[in-house]
Amino acid sequence: MPSAPDSIASRCQKSTPDCAPQGSEDHQMPADLKRRHNNYLGDWYEIFVFPNTFEAGKCIRARYSLKDNGRIRVFNRQIENGVEKQAIGEAFISDPSKPAQLSVRFTESSPYAPYWVVDTDYKTYSLIYSCQSILGLARFEFAWILSRNMTLRASIADGLKGKLTAFGVDVRHFVQTDQSGCPP
Repeated sequence: MPSAPDSIASRCQKSTPDCAPQGSEDHQMPADLKRRHNNYLGDWYEIFVFPNTFEAGKCIRARYSLKDNGRIRVFNRQIENGVEKQAIGEAFISDPSKPAQLSVRFTESSPYAPYWVVDTDYKTYSLIYSCQSILGLARFEFAWILSRNMTLRASIADGLKGKLTAFGVDVRHFVQTDQSGCPP
């Protein structure tokens, strides 16, 4: 298994300078979140994830709800070492011409990060991609496969991984999230 810096470097090598996966600029987003964002609200369970420092537990779930200001409240929950941990954030569509590309943050003092809904059918699965460049010196890729249930058919997950692969993203970094024995 490569060390963390090697792993991060290999994941980011194939990204274009603006952090979008190669070829994605020609991709028409099926996820019209501006028109259908209410259908995206509710619970999503993490099925696969690129390992990161802010999710280290099991039973990882996100709950999206609409705020009074029109933005989206993001409530993330996980169980780490038997203890429930929560993070509350906010997401919004920063560019109306790209309604599937949201900005999200979890503290008032942190900058917004990209949150790109690559694909979703709103009722079964969602494929998320994010990449951040830090002063042009380092880039960090993140990806999630989410489901409305604690499981997802392997054929659906494989198809979603194939979409990222087509954009030059190395999906071998995905690990499965443990959703066994989780509270409702």
